[in-house]
Amino acid sequence: GGERRLKLRNLRVRRVWPRSRLAEICGAMSVDVAKAVLIPHGKSHPFTQRECILKEPAKVGRSLAKTKIQANNFIFDCRVLSRNHALIWFQDNKFYIQDTKSSNGTFVNERRLSPTGEESRPTELKSGDVIQFGVNVEGPTKVTHGCIIAIIKLSVNGQEYVGPSAHSLPEVTIDPNESISELIRMIETAFLREQDIENKLVHMHDVVGKAHTVAKDNMLAVVKEDHLLARMRMLENQIQAYSQDLSEDNLKSKLAEAYEEHENFEVKSKVPS
Repeated sequence: GGERRLKLRNLRVRRVWPRSRLAEICGAMSVDVAKAVLIPHGKSHPFTQRECILKEPAKVGRSLAKTKIQANNFIFDCRVLSRNHALIWFQDNKFYIQDTKSSNGTFVNERRLSPTGEESRPTELKSGDVIQFGVNVEGPTKVTHGCIIAIIKLSVNGQEYVGPSAHSLPEVTIDPNESISELIRMIETAFLREQDIENKLVHMHDVVGKAHTVAKDNMLAVVKEDHLLARMRMLENQIQAYSQDLSEDNLKSKLAEAYEEHENFEVKSKVPS
């Protein structure tokens, strides 16, 4: 009786799961490994390549005392970035990016995601997109602080993610209000730049005008000085001629020579007679 009970216990312990059930359990337990790599662009503020496994949304931001730069995060030593600039994450087999109310904006392929200080909608990413965090800003000392520009490489389980195929692209809806706001912002930026250039041109015109006036005054002073020296020389020659005991003909000859010398001197100094 004891041997029979032992066999029944072993049968209960060694219960065999059907293969289909085992495959279902293993599939449910498997987790996709999503990875994002930021490769420095040639026009970017210098930084080293970053690789981040997206188990949770990865924050993009400026380095502080508590948030240090590491090879596996998206924290940068860059002044134009906000502390909480943007988020990158993987969800439902897609990669997304979102601007989190940054001051200088987030751009995907040169398109800004949201206005200053406003949170953007999640934007889908694909491998090879060019992402820009912030814009170049000129400081008070005329030093330009560069922004972060990177080429993003995305992969799932080691396979590069190139985005949805052409036949399965989702319908894209364009918000007219958002497009108008973006257009107004671009016009305002262009107007401010044009106004700044115009102010600089006016300043340059004033500087050139003042320099021309100073040069003209200096030239007139030189001409007047040369003319005065010529008159003094002529008077000296006249005094010498009068001081000599000369006949009337010789005196006229001396005076003629003095006038001729005076005219030659004026011609050489380019002073009109």
